[in-house]
Amino acid sequence: RIVCILHGVLICGLATVSNLVVGPWAYSSVGEPNTVLQTVTLEISWGYFVFDIMWCLVVGGEAGMMIAHHVAQVHPPYFSFALPSLLEAS
Repeated sequence: RIVCILHGVLICGLATVSNLVVGPWAYSSVGEPNTVLQTVTLEISWGYFVFDIMWCLVVGGEAGMMIAHHVAQVHPPYFSFALPSLLEAS
């Protein structure tokens, strides 16, 4: 579970820097395009969830609720990546 701890610390740090230092403030710029730092933070977080769901499926031992949690968390970031491309194409 060292990967889990590293992920948590890294993502919390990146999200804090992205929102409080670099900006823009996430709650006043809803609907605007993501900055590069926001996209990197999202990609790292999404990558961890993909890694963790694969770990749960391959190694096993996780309850069905935990797998459902990971499946639910993998889908929204995908749409954050894909939706801008789909909107540009139309």
